[in-house]
Amino acid sequence: MGAEDTGVKSDDSGFSALTNLSLAKTELDATARLRRVEQKETKVGAAASPDKELTDLIEREMGAPVASCQRVTTLRGPSLRRAYRVELADGRRIKARQLWDEQRAEEIVNYLGLMNRCHFPRLLVRAGTTLLLEWVEGETLASLPASPELYRKCGRVLAWIHTQPAKWDLTKRTTLSHLGPRIECDVEALRNWGILSPAEAARLADRLRQRRPRSGTFCAIHGDFCGENIVMGREGEIYSIDNEALGPGYAEADLSRALLRWGLSGEAEGAFFAGYEEVRPLDGFRCHWHFWKLVSLIRSVRFRCRCRGADYTGTLSRLKQMIVEPHS
Repeated sequence: MGAEDTGVKSDDSGFSALTNLSLAKTELDATARLRRVEQKETKVGAAASPDKELTDLIEREMGAPVASCQRVTTLRGPSLRRAYRVELADGRRIKARQLWDEQRAEEIVNYLGLMNRCHFPRLLVRAGTTLLLEWVEGETLASLPASPELYRKCGRVLAWIHTQPAKWDLTKRTTLSHLGPRIECDVEALRNWGILSPAEAARLADRLRQRRPRSGTFCAIHGDFCGENIVMGREGEIYSIDNEALGPGYAEADLSRALLRWGLSGEAEGAFFAGYEEVRPLDGFRCHWHFWKLVSLIRSVRFRCRCRGADYTGTLSRLKQMIVEPHS
């Protein structure tokens, strides 16, 4: 069974005003989670080295002492997200990833199994909220002079992910009927935080209403497909190395985020699209590119606003430019 086009039509109620109670609960839940994460970060410490509990777990599961364990994630946001490069005394190298709860860990493990190791590192052990994975040797595409053929190959990989079914939706995070209120909540939050003026928020909400699609392809998505998270292996194959955002969602939103996050344009964008269309069509995405681009920018600004030390000025500038552009 592959990905499905929901065919479910959205309606005006999707973008009607949320009740104050609903919006307040959403913000309170997010704030509470952020506080829990900050408490855990404080307990563990901001240093690059892990706590003893993690090193003990690695040594027990891998059967070898830990020679070194270096944190490789730097962004501290509203979710507990830590990854480490681990050198074992016997010469093996692995990645240790800690997630915010066991439910999310289970979901990622299920999706990694669905991918059948194609372009993904092998899962070695899952222990609660900790995943131990093989370390993929190579250079990230962000550090390499990528060719059109390489972008084409990446387009094929993302499209292949989008052909996989949206299984194990343990949190019921994404349905078409809830997409409107979810984005409206994001816009309202940016207005409440002073990131957008009331006039900008109103104009943005109106733009979203006019541009929203009637349906979308609900499937497995990567969530953060870009050059920084893709490695070219020794044999020239590409691997997605940062997969904590794997889950159910909309192919159109995932593709939009990939293009914006990676900053693809011109020949590179054309090659990426060409590779993607070798696997699945882009017709629906092209028709609603403006809407999905707005959604990606809104989600990115809100997320980075809540990450300690994250710079969102460039993304916000692009969003504001789209808000004032003439509506065509």
